[in-house]
Amino acid sequence: MNPKTATSEVSQDINSYFSGDHIKSIGKTNNGVDLATPFRSTSTIKPKVHVSSKLIQKKKNTAMYRKAPQAPKRFKPAYICFSMANHKQVKKELGPNSRVGDISKRISQVWHSLLPNERARWDKEAEEDKKRYELEKADYTGPWKILARPSKVDVNAPKRPMSSFLYYAQKYRQIVKRKNPELCNTEVSKLLGV
Repeated sequence: MNPKTATSEVSQDINSYFSGDHIKSIGKTNNGVDLATPFRSTSTIKPKVHVSSKLIQKKKNTAMYRKAPQAPKRFKPAYICFSMANHKQVKKELGPNSRVGDISKRISQVWHSLLPNERARWDKEAEEDKKRYELEKADYTGPWKILARPSKVDVNAPKRPMSSFLYYAQKYRQIVKRKNPELCNTEVSKLLGV
C-alpha cells in the first residue's frame, strides 16, 4: 500500500466525518427518527418550574404567621385522648429502650382492638373537649394569628472575630496611605487585596 494513498484515505474519512456524511448514511434509527435533519421544536410550551421553587418564591413574598399563644387550644380527637392517657403505660410495658414508633404502633393496635362500648368513653371525652373549644372560641376576641418575627439580636452578644485579611488590611492600610496620599479608600483596598 502506498503511504500517500493511505494518508489521503484517512483525511477523506476525517473530512466526511466532520461534514456529517456519516449521519446521512445512517438514515433513520429503529424509532423512525431522521438523524440527518436537526430537531426543531414546534411547540411553544414553557418548561415547567419545579414545585419546590414555587414554594420558595411564595415563602419569600408572604409574611410568616404563627398561632397566637393566647388563642384557644384546638380540640383533640378520640384517638389522641386515648393515646395521651395510655402512652406512659405502653412505654412501661415495652421497656425503657422502646422507640417512639414502636410505642405508637402498640397504641394503635390497642385502639383498633377496643370494643365499641370501651371506645365510647374516648368519643365522649373528645366530644367534651370539642364543646370546650367551641365555648372558648366564641368568647375569644383577640387575633388568631400573629406575625412570626425573628428574635431580636442581643446587642450585648459578642461580635464575630475579624478575618485574617482584615487584620492584615488594618495593619498595612496606614502604610499604603502614607506612600500614596492621592489614593482614595477604595483604591487602597484594591491595592491591599492584590
